[in-house]
Amino acid sequence: MPLLSQTTNNACPTCLSLLLKDDYVDNGLRIPLSELRASATSTSPCSACLLLWQAVCTGMKPPTQRPDMAYRSMRLEGRPLTYWDPLVIHVYPDRVAWGKTVQTLQLYITNDDKPTPWKLIGRGYHISEHGLSDNCVSLAREWLDMCVNTKGKHKNCPPVSIPELPTRVVFVGDHHSTAPRLVLSSPGQRAHYAALSHCWGGSTPTMTTTDNLHLYTVSLPTDQLPRTFLDAIKVARALRIEYIWIDSLCIVQDSPEDWQREASRMAQVYANAHVTISADAAADSAAGFLDAPSRQVPATFTLPYKESVGAPGPGVAHVRQRGFLAEELPFHTWTSRNEDEDEDGRDSDADSGRSKLSTRGWVFQERLLSPRTLHFARNEMAWECRSVCECECSATSLRTLRTRSVMKHFLQPPHNEGDADSNANRNGNVSSAESSWRVDIIPAYTQLDLTVQTDRLPAIAGLAQAAETLRRNDRYVAGLWRNSLRDDLLWAVSVNALGKTSRRIVGGGAPTWSWASVTGSITYHIKSGAEMDPGLSVLDVGVSAEGLRTSPVLSIRGHLIKVDLGTPWSHNMANATPDIGLTVVRDVLNMTEDIEDLAKASCHYGLIFGSSAKGNGPFGLLLRGGGDQNLISSGQPDGSRSSGVNMKTPFRRIGYVQGYRAARRIRRWGSGGWDSDSDDFFDENDHGPVFTPGGMKDEKRQRWLEGVLQGETTTLKIA
Repeated sequence: MPLLSQTTNNACPTCLSLLLKDDYVDNGLRIPLSELRASATSTSPCSACLLLWQAVCTGMKPPTQRPDMAYRSMRLEGRPLTYWDPLVIHVYPDRVAWGKTVQTLQLYITNDDKPTPWKLIGRGYHISEHGLSDNCVSLAREWLDMCVNTKGKHKNCPPVSIPELPTRVVFVGDHHSTAPRLVLSSPGQRAHYAALSHCWGGSTPTMTTTDNLHLYTVSLPTDQLPRTFLDAIKVARALRIEYIWIDSLCIVQDSPEDWQREASRMAQVYANAHVTISADAAADSAAGFLDAPSRQVPATFTLPYKESVGAPGPGVAHVRQRGFLAEELPFHTWTSRNEDEDEDGRDSDADSGRSKLSTRGWVFQERLLSPRTLHFARNEMAWECRSVCECECSATSLRTLRTRSVMKHFLQPPHNEGDADSNANRNGNVSSAESSWRVDIIPAYTQLDLTVQTDRLPAIAGLAQAAETLRRNDRYVAGLWRNSLRDDLLWAVSVNALGKTSRRIVGGGAPTWSWASVTGSITYHIKSGAEMDPGLSVLDVGVSAEGLRTSPVLSIRGHLIKVDLGTPWSHNMANATPDIGLTVVRDVLNMTEDIEDLAKASCHYGLIFGSSAKGNGPFGLLLRGGGDQNLISSGQPDGSRSSGVNMKTPFRRIGYVQGYRAARRIRRWGSGGWDSDSDDFFDENDHGPVFTPGGMKDEKRQRWLEGVLQGETTTLKIA
């Protein structure tokens, strides 16, 4: 069915008269700008092409009368019939246009405009210059009311109860006679409160100390409060919330005892907040987020149009640069970020809206634990809860249809625990929680920045505590989970994190088998169709004493192979035998530490977890040998199998074994010219064109692997 009821028989061949059928929903419609210009400037122009051409000329940065000189094409996003949002237009630069990037526009009408003849151009809202305009306040209150009362699309949002207040909160007062003050809550005192998520950005001029604590309970010095704090207090007042929690005011900053006690409760503070105010637009506590220059609303241009040549009375539509929300809301339109790449692989959204706040590691759990978050981003205001993601600019939420706030929803338990549907829901949530921890949580969290690297586990501890409500009878250990430990151990440092090294964290309380022991971004390589080694068994994991910086030790049994790592310069190479090469990903992507690591042990090993599909070889952990490495023996001359020796001295993990080391077919010079060596093949897991040492047929590799997996297992400890 087309999006409009009119027939498409006489549709414009360039723009299809914006009558896009369902098969355009995912990929949209591509239009060369040269063809669009020709249609729009002809003697009998297509009215839709003319409006699109005017939108591109006017909405581009900077505006131009000939966008086709530097840009080659545009893509109109399709969308489902029931969603009437602004039309999103991606404009792609020519391959030889130096310095040009993809630009994204929104074309829309407002409630005050008459509908256009093209339903693809849906309704939007003009974005207010001030973050607390009447329109913003009305919209924020509507979002909050719909969520707390589980109206409409908010069926996945939790029931609202009145929580106990944190130890201290700020009473927000009013605009006139009552000044804000610090309140010491009574035991068991209950009330709704807001929480502020913000960047300190260095020193904060106003904070609670032992000297001013009593004074602040009388009145806060509003003339000295940072602008971000004042803006947050204004938002709480506008939402009719009596209290707000701000870390630097509600924790006594010069008292180590108070800081330790209150910091341990911080996760619960955000989890119980009625709404979290996320100051995405504020670079620090002094910047504020409601007004310029922190809030930068995109310019909007009004375009008159006629339905056809000679038609009476023009209508109007509006065009603007699409506002990029902060990283908290990655799905701003029907098209995902990955699909926004042009043919050259340049992502139009990459880092465009990433706020400083969204890059901070401690903020990650604040965002996920908060049941409701009101974002004040640079370009607009937005809402995120466990059911929907919505923004100030659009009438409806295509992001909600595409994906809910995946990570907030991951923490949502079933509402009714007694019935069968609830139990089925719980089982589904547990499975989702297990996979989401690896697929969503850890890869996203480890990309973020921490000022103190040893905070890698503490900064996510509150989130782990919340996840335990879904993972019944499970145990959280050093960033991993006991019941899914076999899969959780198969992490690797992402080699695609450009410009980011990975170093070993000293004194962070994490063992080397935990992703929290390194600073790099983490990814998981478990592939569908992989066969796990039935001989692998996680026997036990010791838990460090609470509050001590001692690492738990993993006891595991499996098939161990001895490998040769070569030199630090061959950082992705390992040889199991002279003929069998393996691809490895080192945990430490730093040449100095690599050299030190190789010097510490003469023996390295691969602990096999399983074999990849399509014959790509074994995968598992790369280990540095313990003190008893000389006891490793074999049933084969090549030293590839291990005896059943119990390893008393703990091993240390130093990387991940990814599979066979192979490459595209090698071309060798023979008497008849260049010839491909049939013994070599391409491994889809490899990161680049690497050659198999010596060449080897698949059958021989398979026999080697079968021999390893049929051999005796080894019990060892990894620290």
